[in-house]
Parts: sequence; structure tokens; C-alpha cells
Amino acid sequence: MESSRDTPESVLSAALRAQAAGGQSGQVEPGPPPAPLVPPGPPPRSRLPVGQVLLFAVVLGVLAGGLAGVLTLA
Repeated sequence: MESSRDTPESVLSAALRAQAAGGQSGQVEPGPPPAPLVPPGPPPRSRLPVGQVLLFAVVLGVLAGGLAGVLTLA
């Protein structure tokens, strides 16, 4: 028969208690403090496609004007 100290429940319980207490003293040296996190800067802004939109508007205006001219002359 197993002793009560070797059962999986008692081993798990002991491990959880050790973890909650911060580990056993003397076994783990504390590491260096974590470096302070620097907040990342704003992401680079993408430029607006002003030239492409302006060109599209001019071409669309010329086409619409041409169509209106053809329809009024017909």
C-alpha cells in the first residue's frame, strides 16, 4: 500500500503550495529585475493617394463632359 506522501494528490498539493509560496527558499536565485517596457511609438502613417484620386476625378470629369456633349449634340 502506498504511503500518503507518495500519492499523486499529495505531490500535486505540495507542488501547488510551493508555487503559491514562491518556491522553496535557497533553491532559486532571484534574477535581475525586468527591464522597463518602453511604449512603442505611433505606427508610421501611410500617405493618402491624393495624386491618384485627383487624376481619377479629372478623367471622370472629362469623360462625363464628353458624354454630356455628345448627348446634347445628338
